[in-house]
Amino acid sequence: MTVADQERREKDLRGFQKRWQGIDRSKLSDADRINYDIFGRSLRDRITESEFKGYLMPITNREGFHTDFPQLALLDTPIRRRKAFANATGQGLSVDELVPLDAKASAELATLIVKAFPIAHTVITNGE
Repeated sequence: MTVADQERREKDLRGFQKRWQGIDRSKLSDADRINYDIFGRSLRDRITESEFKGYLMPITNREGFHTDFPQLALLDTPIRRRKAFANATGQGLSVDELVPLDAKASAELATLIVKAFPIAHTVITNGE
């Protein structure tokens, strides 16, 4: 991943944060307010880490992407082996950015996002 990729991700995070801030927290259920707060903190942490260029830090036995693995959970959301995922990755794109669009791959990815990140899905899709 290049520095330009990281800068693009930070810009995207700031856009998500702006949309997140536009959600009226008082209109959310108790459970959704908790998710809202957790998601907001996660966004702030990721933006701060990006500002300090944490992505340039070396991976050690105590720090790095692998330290989050114990927190991962198995979701009942299968992602099939589709050529669209390889094509998108090879071009540095999301499956949803491919032309022509692979509807099945996009649907699988959308289902995964909804199940893995329910409040993030609301922010990203603007509640749709």
